[in-house]
Amino acid sequence: MSEKELLGVVTAPLEKRYKYFISTVIQNFEVWGLKSQEGWRLYVDKDKNETYEAFWPREEFVYACENKDSDYKPTEIDLARFLHIWLPDIEKKGRLVAVFPNLTTNSAIVKPSILKNDIEHHLSLAGYKLGLGCAGEPEIVEMD
Repeated sequence: MSEKELLGVVTAPLEKRYKYFISTVIQNFEVWGLKSQEGWRLYVDKDKNETYEAFWPREEFVYACENKDSDYKPTEIDLARFLHIWLPDIEKKGRLVAVFPNLTTNSAIVKPSILKNDIEHHLSLAGYKLGLGCAGEPEIVEMD
C-alpha cells in the first residue's frame, strides 16, 4: 500500500474506517492490537468512566495511528480467536472496543458484541463462519 493510500484510509471518516476494518479483517483473518511486556494497551476515558481496547485491520495502520515512542508494539490476533475468545472476554470485563482509531479523529466505539455480530455477518456473506477445530480451537471455516 502506498503512503498516499495509507493516509487516505487513516484520515477517512470513522464510518468508512469501520467498514474498511470489517472487510479487511475478513480478507486477512487477522486483527492487530498493541501489546507490551506488561500486557495489552488500554485506553481510558475518565470523563465517561469507560475503558476501551483498540484494534486495527493491518499492522501498518497501527504504526500510522499510534505514538511510535510507545513501549507497545503491534501484535497480530487470529480472527477466529478474536471472535470466539477476545470479544466475549472484553464484554465480560465491561470494556468497549475502539475500532481503527487514529491520532486526529475519533474512532468507532462499539460494544464487543456488536463488532462480533458485524464481523460474523460479513463473514457469512463471504461464505465463511466461525467454527471449532478438532482440538476445540476456534477457526474460520467455509460454509457448506
